This record gives sequence, C-alpha cells and structure tokens, in this order.
Amino acid sequence: MNMKVTPEQFRSAFYSALGLSLPGLMLVWFLLLGPVEAFKFAAPYAVQIAVGYLAMILVAETFGISLREELCGYGAGIVFAIVLFLIGVLGGSASSAILHWEEFDLRWVIGPLFWMGFYGVLPAAVFGLIGTSLLRKTTDRRERDCAIK
Repeated sequence: MNMKVTPEQFRSAFYSALGLSLPGLMLVWFLLLGPVEAFKFAAPYAVQIAVGYLAMILVAETFGISLREELCGYGAGIVFAIVLFLIGVLGGSASSAILHWEEFDLRWVIGPLFWMGFYGVLPAAVFGLIGTSLLRKTTDRRERDCAIK
C-alpha cells in the first residue's frame, strides 16, 4: 500500500497510540498482580519505564518517520509496534545496568525481556493495530483511494 503520509500525521498517530499504551500496561499489571501489587511492582522501576518509553520514541522518530508510508498496512504496523515494545523493554533493562552497575546481573535484561515479551506481545500488537488505524484515518481519503487503485 502506497499512501502519502506526512511526518506530522505519523507523529499524531504514533503519540496517540503511545499515550494509550501506559494505561494499557498498567491494566495488564492490574490483571496479573492486582492494583496494590501492581503499584508496588512498578514504583521502583519508574526510571526504567521512562527510559523504555524514551527508547521507543527515539526509534520511532529515527526510523518510523522514514518508514511511515510502509506502516499503513496493518501487518507492518503490528510488527513495528512489537519491535518498538521489545526495544523499550531492552532500553528499560539497560537503564538498570547503568543505575545499578556495581551489582548488575544479566538476568535483569533477560528476565524482563522474557516476561514483558511473553505478556506484552499481544497488547503491543493491539496498539500496533490502533496506531495503524489512526495513521490510516489521518491520511487524506482521496490519497488512500488513489493509492489502493
């Protein structure tokens, strides 16, 4: 699919989907741990969560802008969201290495990558669908109809 997508349209769809993802992440934690335990679990990792989101933003701004027209397909949007999610998990885990370098253990990277990957791929795919839907919605309908023909 070859749609004309401006960087502004891409950013609008991306940041809208990203803004929905933090409440989505908290919902997953609430369902798995319960509300009180979810906050107890997440509070010590606030820096890592912020760094993970910054890593996702950096990758989206660096690579997503140039790939924006290819991300109008739902499959590509899902793959991009899953890759961004895993990069965010790696970024957050890497920040643990910086924050706690004297007692760092490789399990701090592998554990979150496994567990967040295991429980987070489906929500990431859903947010990929949401982001792709928003991206397709923000493009001009005439351009979309012309590109499909």
